[in-house]
Parts: sequence; structure tokens; C-alpha cells
Amino acid sequence: MTVRGRTGRIISAILAVTSAVCVAAAPVGARQPSAHTPVTLTWSMWSASAPEVAAWQWDAAHVTKVYPWIHVKFETSTFANYWPKLQSEAATGGLPDLISLQGQHAPGYHDAYMPLNAMVKSSNFDIQNFNPGIVKELSYGGNLYALPYDFGPIVLYYNKNLFDAAKVPYPAFNWTYDQFEKDAIKISNPNKQIYGFNANPIIDYWLPFVLSAGAQYISPDWKTLELTNPKVAPVVQRFLELDYKYGASPAQSVPLEPYAFAQFQAGNVAMFNDGPWDMINLKTSVKFKMGIATIPSINGHSISQTAGSGFGISKTAKDPADAWLAISALTDPAAEQYLATVGRAYPGRVADQKYWYANAVPGAQKVLEYQQNHALPFATTANWQQVEDLTQTYLTPIANSGGNVAAALAKIQQLASAH
Repeated sequence: MTVRGRTGRIISAILAVTSAVCVAAAPVGARQPSAHTPVTLTWSMWSASAPEVAAWQWDAAHVTKVYPWIHVKFETSTFANYWPKLQSEAATGGLPDLISLQGQHAPGYHDAYMPLNAMVKSSNFDIQNFNPGIVKELSYGGNLYALPYDFGPIVLYYNKNLFDAAKVPYPAFNWTYDQFEKDAIKISNPNKQIYGFNANPIIDYWLPFVLSAGAQYISPDWKTLELTNPKVAPVVQRFLELDYKYGASPAQSVPLEPYAFAQFQAGNVAMFNDGPWDMINLKTSVKFKMGIATIPSINGHSISQTAGSGFGISKTAKDPADAWLAISALTDPAAEQYLATVGRAYPGRVADQKYWYANAVPGAQKVLEYQQNHALPFATTANWQQVEDLTQTYLTPIANSGGNVAAALAKIQQLASAH
């Protein structure tokens, strides 16, 4: 199963939203600096390492190279802290001028952002240069709220050293879930705190396995959760069995997202699933040989979800015109090529995706290209943050001690639907 046909329909819908646009890669008709008053714009973006901060600082300086009268003041926080911080700033009127947006949070946070449709049209900005899936994810209600900078399918990162130590072959291309499960169990040695996989119970982490099993977790219009779909619970139950039944996953510790990354980074976990955006953080920090693999197939299908992020303009930005120029520079070909080369972004601009492979692990191109063509856009509801929190609350105890996943998913659906 691929999504090429569906992708064609997606791009048609997005182009209808943003109107027919010309082929300029950035706004045209920019005037010389002498025609402008110098302006400083604040830009908020999450980061997880010093190399990542350096990449964003390069991006901020790049804006000034393109538009010398614009200075961008970069500020950062962890990904986990970014969203409550954004909510607080929106409530108090203290939003930065430029704010970053992850696709799955667009339905829930779009009110903090300025719609970009009119700016796309008036500046002849070519949105067709970007992957249509991430354009759709950064849109809501017919409006585009951020220009994409990255995009990519969720894949499996793996620690070659732990595979070698357990005499387990590296994951084969198009491997199966049965083989993945056997490998995770064989590699694990809980007495030495070595585990085959991190069975993170947050919904984002088990969705690729649900999709591969042919299950639907959300309605086609992205408005209603369908966690009680009878195909979902058996997949999630088996996923969590790697922890509570087989001891092939470390006991889950809240907050789960940074914990999963840290366990893999420390060399305690052989496999975990994440996107291409973490290549920069892993390659500069791990002390082992690393590879990436496709999502294990279930019944012959390996289906992932694509995710990504972009840069938008806050609804309280003091100079929207210059803010538009700034985010156009943050996502122009030069910025995309830089972020790709250092491993921070698998570019939203399709033509620049090839630069990511320069700093990736061997074999990455084959895996990324395959998984990108066997993936669906990351569909989320408007209260996705609540859904993530609920899966953490109700599935973490099951991951650690066992329990009825179907009942937990029904409770999560009930609570999330009452928002």
C-alpha cells in the first residue's frame, strides 16, 4: 500500500486553499535595506542539544543575510515545555513574532498564528515546492499557518553494537513484525539494563504499527478519534507486551518522550522509533554505530505516518510584513540545504531532500525513500495534546504491569471526546 494516489488528492486540495501561485522560491520585489527601518523580531523554537541550537542560530543569521534590516532574536525551550509556554504566551498577549508549529499541533494551536494564505498569494510564493503532506498538516480550516521546514516518515533507529553483541542480524529491508519482536526479545538482558526496544505508550509511537495493521484511529475528516476500532487494541496490546510480558523494553518513566530518546542515546535500548529530524542530535551524541530501518510490516504492509514542522507568524506580531519575509528566508533553499546537511531537517522542500543524506547513516536513503512512499499524513484532532496526555496516563501502567488495552482505549476515547 502506498499513498501516491492519496498524495495527489492532497496537493490538489492544498493548492485550492493557497490559490494558484507562481514559481518564485521566496517573496519577489524585495527592496534595498535603505528603504526599510531596522526591526528585531523574536523567534521561538524548540531544541534538544547544542548542535541543534547552533543550527537555529545559523538560520536566524541567514534571515539578516537575505534581508539586512531584519534581525532575528532566537529563543528556545525543550519540545515538552514549548507547548505549555506557547499557550501561556497566547493567553497573556506575550507571543514572540515568529513561532514554530508542529503539524500534529496545528488543529489545537492555530488560533495563536496568523493565516498565511494572502501572503502566499500576494508574494508569488510557490507552495508547490513543498511536500503536499506537510502543507496539509500545517493547515487547518482552509488556512495555512506555517511554512514547512521539515518533513519525514517515522522510522526505526537501531544500535548496531547491541545487535552485534547479541549476534542478531541487522534489520532486513521490509522486515516483519514477527522478526522485530523476536530480535527485540533476543537482544534484551534486563539484568544488565539492556533492552531490545522502547515500547513508549504515547499514541504517536504506536501509530505506525496500527497503520501497518490496516487500522484507522481517526475519522477521515480528522475530527473524531476512533480508538475503539476493533483492529487498534490488539496491535497496541502486542506492542506493550514487549515491556510487561517479555521484558524487552525498559519500564516506562514519565515524561515518556525525553525518556525514550535518552534511553536509546545512552546505549541501553537497541531500537526506538522517531523521525529524520533527530539525526543531528543522535549522530553528535551517541557512542555506538547506528542504523535506521523501515517500520516492521504487518500482513505485508509497512505503513508509517509522516510528520513535520514549520515557521509561522504570531497573531500579535508587530510587523507582519517583515515577519513574512523572515519565515520565507527561514525556509528558503539555502536554509533548507543547510539544515539538511547538518542532519536537523529532512526538508519540506522536495528538491532539497537529497542534502539530508550527506550527514545520515549508511543506507538511510533507501529506507527514507521507501518509508516516505509508504506513509500517511499524521492526522490529529484539535485536542491532540490531551490525547497524548491521556495515552500516557492510561497506557503507562499497562506497559509496566499489564492490563486491558481495549478498556483503556475506550476510556481515553470517552474522555477525549468530552472536550
